Amino acid sequence: MKAGIFTPYSLDPIHPRTEMYLSFFKEAGIEASIENSNNKPAGFLSLLSKAFLNIFDFQAVHLLSLAVKKYDCILIQDLRYLPLAVAGRRQGKLTVYETLDNSVFIRVHNQKRNVFYPVIKLLTPIFCMAERCVARFFTDHVIVNSAALVRHFRNRAHLVYYASPFESAGIVNNYGKKPVLLYLGAVSADKGIHEVLSLTGAYGIRTFIFGDCQDRHIAALLEGNQLITWKKKMNSEMLKQELRNITEEFFLIGLSLIKPVHYSYATQEANKEIDYMSMGIPFIGNHRLTTKEKIVAGCGVFVDDPAAISNLINNPDDRKKKSSDCRDYYNRHYSVEQFKVKLKSIFSAVGNG
Repeated sequence: MKAGIFTPYSLDPIHPRTEMYLSFFKEAGIEASIENSNNKPAGFLSLLSKAFLNIFDFQAVHLLSLAVKKYDCILIQDLRYLPLAVAGRRQGKLTVYETLDNSVFIRVHNQKRNVFYPVIKLLTPIFCMAERCVARFFTDHVIVNSAALVRHFRNRAHLVYYASPFESAGIVNNYGKKPVLLYLGAVSADKGIHEVLSLTGAYGIRTFIFGDCQDRHIAALLEGNQLITWKKKMNSEMLKQELRNITEEFFLIGLSLIKPVHYSYATQEANKEIDYMSMGIPFIGNHRLTTKEKIVAGCGVFVDDPAAISNLINNPDDRKKKSSDCRDYYNRHYSVEQFKVKLKSIFSAVGNG
């Protein structure tokens, strides 16, 4: 049996979620391949995509639709490729749609500098309804990674949390070592990088950052700060080794400061938090709903609580307790084993075919 993973996500380095699917399919004895369009935007379909705020990538969908026939099952990752579900349904394929964000809100937010933004924002409910309708009538299953997205799809979605590739990396976050800060993921103002810089300066603490930055001003600030070691996005194996090297000398404290600038950012699960917890790394976070839940459960401290931050930095006993709580919380909610069990129920028709 063959499964096609149709994804607009990065392949170099490969997106962690895509990597997890490849591992799952291999263990299940299902031959899996990745389908991705790298063609530069051009022509009418590209213009049509722009008219739809790039919510759908019609050019990529058109090019990739020819590949659907090769597979018994197609997994569509992200809203941009969702129209491929029409081809999947017409050809009788098991069609699964996965979205990790409320992408409509992200795309609309990206238009905030557009002079027509007030009008564009009014279209948000229409685009959300379009996503739900295509998913309902042209897919067999919808996979999401947060309770907010389950509600978005009117409780017609499977909740499959992100499972961290760092779970089995053998990284030991030793509470007795000198603490440093760690930031994983895309670097931007909306992801809280200015707060990261403030914390680094306020506590005079070394900070390691791994992630791409598209803002030249922010990049210059990172490069000019002697307390910060910044490296661009890399694949999970390279990052594992980087973190192993750091933890030989330091205790890591994570940073998760995503700003709730739109509904998706306000409610989504942050992969970085799950990565941190899988390695026993407590984190400093804000009051976003899913971040707050983990901090209240003992996995970190709030960014607006300087006493708690100081205690985490200076008290080995507090680091030990929170590090243990992180691993326990991760194992209860996000483990790779739970991820695989849920996927088996969804893709059982392919494995048994």
